[in-house]
Amino acid sequence: MNLTSVLSNAGRSFLRAFGASMILFAPGILQAANLNESKALGIAALVASLAASLRVLQDFIPQLQFTFKYGDYVGSFVRAFVAQFVVLTVGILDAPDLNLGRAAIVGVFTGAITAGFVAIQQYFTNPATE
Repeated sequence: MNLTSVLSNAGRSFLRAFGASMILFAPGILQAANLNESKALGIAALVASLAASLRVLQDFIPQLQFTFKYGDYVGSFVRAFVAQFVVLTVGILDAPDLNLGRAAIVGVFTGAITAGFVAIQQYFTNPATE
């Protein structure tokens, strides 16, 4: 583990979580409030920074990593879910203060989108040879 790989992993995690949050917050999917652009950007950046922080924590504590076959997808899902759930449950940065159920549902969708981003990234970086 070197600093370059830690920062690279954190940066990719940030971008995936940011993109997933913007996909959900900008148009107001799942009755997540249709936020104006600056608020949506701020909340998405907060969620993404929490997800990136969790990725750095996983790099420093290997026992927190998912090492089975689809561990990359599960890890991305869990990081995005936890970050989104925390932000929406507490209502940080004037985020919509959702009840636990809606915050969990939005977190699940965010996690699913980030896991999809991981699949797309892996497909284009390591295409399967037939």
